[in-house]
Formats: sequence, structure tokens, C-alpha cells
Amino acid sequence: FQNTNTLSLQELNEVKCYDCVLCQMPDCGRCHSCRQNEQERSRRCCVRKMCCKIPTKLKSQPALGFPDKNWRFVFDHPLKTMNLRSTTRSFSLPGLRITSPDGRQFLSLETAFASVPHACIPDAISLVTRFLSQVGSLRYVSFTGHFLVDKKFCVDFTSSSGRSITLYGAIVGCMRSGEMKKNEENHVFIIQYNNDVLEIARSMGIEARAIQIFSAEFAWGSVIAFERKTNCNRKAIVKIDQSTPCETWIVPDIRIDEVVLQTDGTKVPQLTIVARGYKFLLRAKLVAGRYGVFITCTQLQEMSLDSDSEEEIYFKPGELVDIGVFSPRRDDDTMPLASFILKNYIHSFKCGRWAFLRDEDCGAYDITDKNAELH
Repeated sequence: FQNTNTLSLQELNEVKCYDCVLCQMPDCGRCHSCRQNEQERSRRCCVRKMCCKIPTKLKSQPALGFPDKNWRFVFDHPLKTMNLRSTTRSFSLPGLRITSPDGRQFLSLETAFASVPHACIPDAISLVTRFLSQVGSLRYVSFTGHFLVDKKFCVDFTSSSGRSITLYGAIVGCMRSGEMKKNEENHVFIIQYNNDVLEIARSMGIEARAIQIFSAEFAWGSVIAFERKTNCNRKAIVKIDQSTPCETWIVPDIRIDEVVLQTDGTKVPQLTIVARGYKFLLRAKLVAGRYGVFITCTQLQEMSLDSDSEEEIYFKPGELVDIGVFSPRRDDDTMPLASFILKNYIHSFKCGRWAFLRDEDCGAYDITDKNAELH
């Protein structure tokens, strides 16, 4: 092939080899090219059977629905794009390869969709429906009446560096195949992650797009996981809980320690904890010449997207959230490490429960008084 430009679908039909796996497949009869052939009596190549012997750069076509015309796609031999995790895919498009304007390659519509910033939910749904219509997949339509729409969910995520985080959000849309309405497997869901959790994830070096696609089984599993994690079922479970008042520690899903610079130039700690679908923010503040610790609690996702009512924090009797040790770290709490070791020994190591080591001078922060009690 001496032509360096991308071939049109008509040209692809003229230069195909008729011998490879894709060339020997029958036309799908559903893609944009096949529909035009039927209406106009033309001879365009079916987008599902682009000849395997034609280089990818020559046969790639613009991907409809994507925000930039430089988003391209091809269908290759299915074995070239085989994904071991194909069972989690929402759409069955074997051989699909989507290329972004900066050259990144995606082997499924879901992964390409997740890399595109979406201005709103209708735009996200439009991208999916237009592209699926182009490549001849099942015709998907918006379905707002599904049980899971507006439900909250959570998923546990581990980054490539091994850092773990629980992401919270809500299911904001559903699409189903208009041709197989009763089959749950043909439903796909548009999800939106909570902005507060995404900001925390970015501070940990974890990047995730706010709007993504979930398969039906993944959507159901993440909603069930949220209800189990947050104890949202408050009927029979509440009655059982009242008769089992045992002490239980809840380990936070996320915990971030920071030192924040105040307007007066002092540095005080700030602690962010995510547990049970709530964000607890603990701040140290100087009020009337004395330090105090102030806590605020924010729901990561409203219980009902259509309701302005506030939800109470729900814990079982005896449940405690482990927030660890929190101290304003006053300057007069600083002492040499040798002095702290001696004080800790004299008071039977009680002080050690409330101490921080200082990395900068090998000292210690001791937040107990002379009797080894918290001041």
C-alpha cells in the first residue's frame, strides 16, 4: 500500500484480499456502512470486516459520538485484541480497537468512554448510542425507569502502585437494548463518582473519570456493596441490631493526614476520614486563645437525588469509627526524645499512646501533662 492517507470505506472494499478471516465473514447488515449499501445500492466495506492485511493506520475510521474527529476505530482479527477480562464488558464488540488523538489505544468502548471528559449525562449517553449505531451493535435506548437508577454505590479500587481507595457515587442513567428488553444482561449503566472522593483520590495519585460505564452485573454488585458497607437497610436489620450491643471498630475506607498552614502562619493538622459513605473532616482551630478540634460530617452522596432532606448518620449500637490519634501539635508539646523516653518510663509507658516522633530533629510531640493525662 503506497497510499499514506486513510482509506475510505469504498476504497477498503476495493482492496480487500477476500482471503483473511474478516474478509470471509458475511456482512453484519447492521452497521452504518451496511445500511447505506442497502439504501443507496453502493459498495462500502462493512466496518466489522476490515481486511486483516490492510495496515491499521490506513483502515481506521472516524469514531462517531466522540468529541474529536481524530478519535479513530478499526476492527481487527479478534485474537489480536483479545482481553482476558472480556466477561466484564458491557458491549460485545470483538476485534474493536479505538485510538485517541494522542495515540492511546483502547480495546473496548468502556475504556475509551472512561478516558473522555463528559460535560453532562445526555452527552455521555449520546456518545454511546451514536458509536454503537455506527458499528452495528444492538440498538441501545435510554431507560430511566430501571430500579438501580439514582441508587448509590461504592467500589474498591487499587492503583498500579498498590494504593487502595473506596470510590463512592451514584448510578445516573441506564441504557437497554430495544431489541431484547427483558434480558438484564443487555442493560448498561452510566455512573458518576462523587467529586469529594475524586479529589481525595487525585491527592493520592489515583486518576478516575467522573462519568463511566458499568455493566449490569457490576452495577448490581456495587449497589449491594454500598448498602452492606453503610447499613442502608434500616428495617429488620435495625431491630436485630438493638439486641446485639457489642463494641465493634469500623476501619475507615480512606484516611488522610495533612498539616495545614493557617492565615496567622501557624501549622495545624487536618484529618480526613471516609467511612460508611460519609466524609469526616477534623480540623484544629485557635478560638479565644485556645486550640479546639472541630469536626464536620458530609454525605458523599445524597440518599435521594430528588430530595433535599438530610439523612442521619447510621451506626449500630456499640460501633466506633477508628480515627486514630489527633493533636494540634502545640510548640510547648515538643521535647527532646531522651526526655520523652524518661517520662514515658516513669509513667509506665502511658505517654507513648499519645506521642508523635518529630522527623526533623529526632524529638517527640508529647500531648500529655505532667501526670501522663491528655491535656
